[in-house]
Amino acid sequence: MTTDRIAELEAILTSAEASAPERIETLNALALALRFQDLPRSIALCEQAIELAAQPGPDQKPNQAGRAQSLLNLGTFLTQDGQFERALNTLSKAQLGYEVLGHREQSARTLSAIGRVYIYLSDYANALEYHLRALEIAQQVGAVEIEAISLNNIGYMYISTAEWGKALVYLQQSLTLAENSGDQRSQADALANSCYCYAQEGDYGNARQAGQRALELYEEIESPQGRSEVLINLGTTYHLEGDDLQALEHYQRALQISQTIGDRLENARGLRRVGEAHVRLDHMDQGLETLQQALELAQQVQSTQEEMDCHFALANAYRLISNFAYALMHYEQYHALTAAIFNEGADRRLKMIEVGYRSDTALRQAETFRLSNLALQQEITERLQAEKALKDANEQLEQEIAERERLISDLNAFAYMVAHDLKNPINAVMGYASLLNMRLRSTADIQVLNYLEIIGQTGVRMNRIIEELLLLASLRQQSVEPTPVDMAAVMSEVESRLALMLEQYKACLIKPEQWPAALGYAPWIEEVWANYITNALKYGGTPPEVRLGAWQMNNGFVRFWVQDNGDGIRTEEQPRLFNAFTRLEQARARGHGLGLSIVKRIVERLNGEVGIASPGLPGQGSTFFFTLPGVPEA
Repeated sequence: MTTDRIAELEAILTSAEASAPERIETLNALALALRFQDLPRSIALCEQAIELAAQPGPDQKPNQAGRAQSLLNLGTFLTQDGQFERALNTLSKAQLGYEVLGHREQSARTLSAIGRVYIYLSDYANALEYHLRALEIAQQVGAVEIEAISLNNIGYMYISTAEWGKALVYLQQSLTLAENSGDQRSQADALANSCYCYAQEGDYGNARQAGQRALELYEEIESPQGRSEVLINLGTTYHLEGDDLQALEHYQRALQISQTIGDRLENARGLRRVGEAHVRLDHMDQGLETLQQALELAQQVQSTQEEMDCHFALANAYRLISNFAYALMHYEQYHALTAAIFNEGADRRLKMIEVGYRSDTALRQAETFRLSNLALQQEITERLQAEKALKDANEQLEQEIAERERLISDLNAFAYMVAHDLKNPINAVMGYASLLNMRLRSTADIQVLNYLEIIGQTGVRMNRIIEELLLLASLRQQSVEPTPVDMAAVMSEVESRLALMLEQYKACLIKPEQWPAALGYAPWIEEVWANYITNALKYGGTPPEVRLGAWQMNNGFVRFWVQDNGDGIRTEEQPRLFNAFTRLEQARARGHGLGLSIVKRIVERLNGEVGIASPGLPGQGSTFFFTLPGVPEA
């Protein structure tokens, strides 16, 4: 939309003569015009239109049609912004409004928009059901555009299950309908998805042809969102062909577009693809940094599938540089997310396939109704094929679950092997260094003794890393039943364990006389306190003053905390602090890395939470805390 048209819409809004329905229509038109330039304002304009539509008009009734359209637009913009849960709520209200009004075509359009959000949430069963409902209504009312959109989205479902051939069948149907009706947007969407399918099947010529045609159509209709998506697919085509430089160029172009228009999910995808390309090109530092940014953004928009893909990419990257501790952590995060999807039910995968089978049947029946010439034998054959596909999918699902269980078992075995195989040699190195130190203390020069001291200190640090790796692996396997914890006894063990360090730093440790009762597992809680206090000693003031405390929360939990007198941690760094794969400045990388991530996993296994409070100002320190369930009153 031109600048003149936007100015014209702005003028209507400022005019005192514009009626309420005209203002609602203008607010929506302006929001659509600005969605790729100023997304927050587009959202605000829709919210203003919804509020205006809710006010009684001359007939003393609200403008239901204007409200429903405003809700549909708002839901679309919230989806673009990655606010998926809010988008679902908003689109559901729009759907209800259109049902009350009897506007079936707009109802089908809204159902399709809801289905798209479920795709982004990796809830493919619900996505298929909503697209199937949209398809049924679109066929009944003759809404060819929405029928093409629904067919394209059903094709996208099969892309999600890696059934490229089946996806192409639906995409071709969508493309044919769109070409016959002159719908350029649906043509471009079908071609963009076809590009990805062809690439996965190894048909790179057709993939590039479909992708380039989609790109041209998106440019004609001025759809930057579509351009970003198809550039990703073209980049994937070049990657599969072995040309990672071309792939990186396309991914970077896509990323630039998604960042400009504020599409956070596409931004996360673009970052991941760029990071993967850098890793393949051996730009490891840049690749790891970009993949971490992608992961954080995927977590913000709550896209389970994208978060899984980021963890998998990071695990592979760390494995390539032989950083097995980080690789293990990312593999475990990846498998935890995968298990969460399966735990919500292997039935979900089966349901998805069943819904897909019902969509096949519905399409066949619709085609029979229109042509009245579908042979019974063909239907029987297709049913048998569908039953075979369902059986094959069940077998594949069982194989995938077994493979994931085997890989998780192998990863745990690897962690224990590394720990036990390395610990004895390191202890031997430390022992010989200590013997040499005692033997040469009276004869060797000071530099030699310093070298031996460094060897001993390095061995201690390596032992600690191995212990953390072993604890990390055991957390996944060990199951404990929380019981009342004698926190005073736990703290006594911690003080004994850190006695030399407390003396070395000349630290002042201030703790309460009594502790509130809480539920937990003493050996794990000891690790939490030891990690927090160790960091407080390292990064506290000179000398360190470490205060410990606890208080009963209103929600039945107990909050325990450690406060230091150091320089604190900057506000922008705090949200990433408990992530094992994000380093702060180099001076802190060793102390706030794997240890805090283990703390988080321990506390979450005990049904609590971790956190930090720090003004980020020199001398004002930081307060690290964790919560545990309180002991219920008898």
